[in-house]
Amino acid sequence: MRPLPPAARAESPRLMHCPMSRRALAALALLGAASPLLHAKAPAAWHDEAFRRAEEAARRAVGTAFVRELAAGTLPRAAFTTYLSWNAVYLEGYAASIRALRARLEAGSPLGARFDRWAKETDETRLWTLDLYARWAGRPLDLSEARGSVPDCVRRYMALESASARRAHPAVGMAALLPCFWIYGEMGRYCRAHAKPKGNPYLEWFSASMAPEYAQSVEEAARTADELARGADASVHERMTKVFLEACGLEAEFFEAAVRGARP
Repeated sequence: MRPLPPAARAESPRLMHCPMSRRALAALALLGAASPLLHAKAPAAWHDEAFRRAEEAARRAVGTAFVRELAAGTLPRAAFTTYLSWNAVYLEGYAASIRALRARLEAGSPLGARFDRWAKETDETRLWTLDLYARWAGRPLDLSEARGSVPDCVRRYMALESASARRAHPAVGMAALLPCFWIYGEMGRYCRAHAKPKGNPYLEWFSASMAPEYAQSVEEAARTADELARGADASVHERMTKVFLEACGLEAEFFEAAVRGARP
């Protein structure tokens, strides 16, 4: 799932805790209309068709018990801590994939700074996730145990991102990384429309996905995929869409697995 930067854990990081209080951010997000993310971009962009074709996977993801109960504040504690433990492992692999793709960009590429920032934000978010897990579970996360408990869908997701970032056309690599941004944004749209913020113990975690700053982050990631695809032939675009759709489906499986894994 898309990492959100917890740069200054108190009140003022970018995205996850933007320069206003978490409570104010959540209130503003919930008061706004649940406007679609990115569905009105230029029709020539690769991501337009990819997002359209991934709508079913997005509906599946936001329709999971994990997202619905998260928004309602009724998600079992065990499901949340299970998700956090697996996400800490996932973020480790995600940062490595970002850095692997960044290393393949042409020297002096103007896109390099974006990848450097995303990698740094991912590292910061992983540390924040570990801290959040410790607060919820009452103990630090045993990373060896977490790595051993990660389900097959998360392993396949990490492997898809890694292989695409390291060996495929750079545009395909970015297409594999993009669902982590986009599906989280779709979750934000759902929470914007349906979340019950009062007394919701999970508001701290999901409020950033509802913020305008996060929509801008999704736009930037989609634009990056389009820029990397510029000049590529139709076969590259087809591979991009294939890995994007596969990764979107794995995002939905990730949510589902967290609820299943928390059951006795």
